[in-house]
Amino acid sequence: MVAKPKKPKTSPSSTSQDMLWILGLFLRESDRRFAKFPLGVSISKVEFIESIVKLKVTNKQERAIYKNLEELEKRKFIIYKNRELCLSKKGFTKFSKQLGEFNAKKTMEKILSPSNIAKTSRGKQTKLRN
Repeated sequence: MVAKPKKPKTSPSSTSQDMLWILGLFLRESDRRFAKFPLGVSISKVEFIESIVKLKVTNKQERAIYKNLEELEKRKFIIYKNRELCLSKKGFTKFSKQLGEFNAKKTMEKILSPSNIAKTSRGKQTKLRN
């Protein structure tokens, strides 16, 4: 019996997904700042890594962030245009999907907030915790 060769993994690891999320938000918020002007924001890999470390967005060290960015590049989620970091079409699609999931979670948190739960018609049964 011959084993089938494993198909290469196309989705990024969870830490790389976090890095994709951070990069997407970073670029989106930076572009939003200059939306009124005919300007676009670009950032080099080194500047991005330094910003992430300085902002303490993640507890990763510079080398780990660099490795995560390399993994995203290898899997074609990010690309470099003129030595600048950009989301590829595939990366933008993944980021948009993550953003949609995040917004859905935030909506559910609002719906299931303690004040809304308290407003429901029936009383809740309470028990002592062990």
